[in-house]
Amino acid sequence: MDENKSEIYALIEASLFICPRPLTLADLYSVVKIPKKKIEAILEQMIKNNNYKGIEIAKENNAYYFKVCDKYLNYVSKFNPNKDFSRAQTETLAYIAYKNPVMQSDIIKVRGNRAYDHIKDLLKNGFIDIEPAGHTNKISVTNKFLNYFGVNSKEELKEYFEGKKEVGEEKE
Repeated sequence: MDENKSEIYALIEASLFICPRPLTLADLYSVVKIPKKKIEAILEQMIKNNNYKGIEIAKENNAYYFKVCDKYLNYVSKFNPNKDFSRAQTETLAYIAYKNPVMQSDIIKVRGNRAYDHIKDLLKNGFIDIEPAGHTNKISVTNKFLNYFGVNSKEELKEYFEGKKEVGEEKE
């Protein structure tokens, strides 16, 4: 790739815009073919400059993506009615569903302190139940969760995940 700075910025921007998932430095390297440290520096510069008005670049778990600025989200979310959860809330809910039931302390270890807010919102919206369990809480999905995602029972949900493997694990 030509080292034309504006072209590289534009390609990174276009990649973030078109991809439905966060992109790692390796993903972006496959497009711009410059050292990953340089890509990371460009991304940090783009985040710092934030030349965008209604969107911004976010970084989560060493991957980058575009998101609507929080101050505009309530105004424009109606244009994406199928997106009832933020990306982070979706990831937290997916973890809860995968481990169902799971201890809140385990969720926080895996998802970080922001998961407290995710849990609060998911509980308020009726997607999870919480019951005290010692110094933490046991969290499980609700019937509303099952209905929303078209799953007939918690047993069916468990069977679904039994067919999947965890990252780094081999199926037996």
